[in-house]
Amino acid sequence: MKGQSRPRGRTGLAFAVGVLVLATGAWFLSMTIQETRDLGHGVGTTATLLDEPSDCSEGCRVTFDVATGSVVAKLPAHELIKRFHRGSDLRIVYVPEDPQRIALADSVGPGPIVLGSLIPLLGLFLVVSSSATWARSRLQRSRTP
Repeated sequence: MKGQSRPRGRTGLAFAVGVLVLATGAWFLSMTIQETRDLGHGVGTTATLLDEPSDCSEGCRVTFDVATGSVVAKLPAHELIKRFHRGSDLRIVYVPEDPQRIALADSVGPGPIVLGSLIPLLGLFLVVSSSATWARSRLQRSRTP
């Protein structure tokens, strides 16, 4: 079939990008599921932000009270925290056995899992559609005399 371009290069690129997006998205989704599993049954409370979010790239310090006293812990750097400023009250969740393990209450639960599943689904779509395109082009080439 002269004059027709082969989809091999674009199909291979879409497949490779799909595998990469699928693997990366699955890893992040597994981290989100683990976080939700660990903190989903945690204790909710209000914490006070001690640092300015723009200055804490590795995590912002917060303080909150537990049964044994006051705790200062680092809240993981997260996009949700950027809407606050030093001195803000934040709703957090912590593990009672280890109050240093905390997360924003809004980042724990089914919502982040549903949103996190969209990236691996996009990767899966790219892998399946590029595989189908490759198989269809192979079938067409085998039928052509």
